[in-house]
Amino acid sequence: MGSKKVPFSKNKHKTDIVAYLTLIGWVIAYLAGNRKESRFHLNQALSILLADLGVNIVFAIATLQYVAGVSALLRGVCGLLSFSTVVLWIMGLVDAIKGKETPVPVLGEVKLLK
Repeated sequence: MGSKKVPFSKNKHKTDIVAYLTLIGWVIAYLAGNRKESRFHLNQALSILLADLGVNIVFAIATLQYVAGVSALLRGVCGLLSFSTVVLWIMGLVDAIKGKETPVPVLGEVKLLK
């Protein structure tokens, strides 16, 4: 009656979830997980991670290149975009936990992996 243990490399559900857990989690899911069956969530997680990285780079540049009005406005926009990427990340993670393959808004249609 015990459940049969499936190795991580064959387990799509675990790979989908781990893909959303930081960049290191994504790399582990990509290299050691079920890459072929988990391509959808690997792609979405990578899109969200790269979008967040881009927003954080712009935020850092705006902070370092302080020009009163422009910098404050740009940092505010970056804050909203960063919050949006967190919301997209949560949506993707919840879908991975539920076993769904629903694209997240805006970034869900971006195809980075073949």
